Amino acid sequence: MDTLKYNRILIAVDGSKHSLNIAEKGLTLARQLKAEVAIIFVIDKSKAMGSVDANITPEEAEILLKKEAIYIMDSIASTFGYNDFIRFMPVGYPKEDIIKISDTWHADVIVIGRHGKSGIINILMGSVAEYVLYHSHKIVMLVK
Repeated sequence: MDTLKYNRILIAVDGSKHSLNIAEKGLTLARQLKAEVAIIFVIDKSKAMGSVDANITPEEAEILLKKEAIYIMDSIASTFGYNDFIRFMPVGYPKEDIIKISDTWHADVIVIGRHGKSGIINILMGSVAEYVLYHSHKIVMLVK
């Protein structure tokens, strides 16, 4: 009987407090499977709009978000003693870019957090995790 081999795991994180938990679950899975790891933090264009009131331009907002992405990835590396992962930090929209990177990098599994939104908020705003789950052709591991 052939067993499935998952060689590449893409872990999707963001700036939430849940990112370290998501990374821990993904890294644990990768270690168990002896798989290659990539972590993606999408610099969300919708959050990089800047603020006239705070005197922050869209370019400055994007720089701040990139610094946050680097900080999160460095935190993952230091917290779990795991530096051997590829870092993806595209500027775009999380829903689409997670799927796009998983396809171009040829990930076998996507690990992504579900932050527990439910009800009308989830229906109106949509969930990145749900979008990835229903639109990706990869195996998706949801972490609560």
